[in-house]
Amino acid sequence: MEESINNTLSSEAEYLSLEDRQLWVTAFWGFRPQDAAFVGFSREGDRDRFFDLCKDGDLVLIYGTTDAEVQPEDRKRALGFLEIKKEKLRDAERMSENHREWKRSRGLDESWTYGVRVVRAWEIVQSITIKHITATDINVAVRGVILDGQERKTALSLSVREVNVYGEGR
Repeated sequence: MEESINNTLSSEAEYLSLEDRQLWVTAFWGFRPQDAAFVGFSREGDRDRFFDLCKDGDLVLIYGTTDAEVQPEDRKRALGFLEIKKEKLRDAERMSENHREWKRSRGLDESWTYGVRVVRAWEIVQSITIKHITATDINVAVRGVILDGQERKTALSLSVREVNVYGEGR
């Protein structure tokens, strides 16, 4: 069923209200929570910075980078939301064999190895470019930026569908 993430979270008996959650934005090479259930960073310091600022239950809006590895139709597009649990981990703890092979085949074994756990995910069902949500520079957002005000309101109004998260059994 499609609905906004606002409605999805507020219609359930959640441990945390939407108003209590921060909304981050960052760029990925796609949106595959069914294979990789973590927000990954290549540098431990970047992960630790994010970890120090994030809260349990925060949401992360993922959009496609402009890199050649990203499907052309996903570049600069808002792809989905991830709900995090404030728990540090290594990538191998929260990825499928398919994702492990995907990283290995591209020589990316040492990329995005420092993670924060993802427990729920929603894909955005409408096609919208990230510039219609935020003016945040793509290069800045790689480390994660918090959205506030109208940007937050716009992002949270997008139509979504909940999807499986690797290792979560939902």
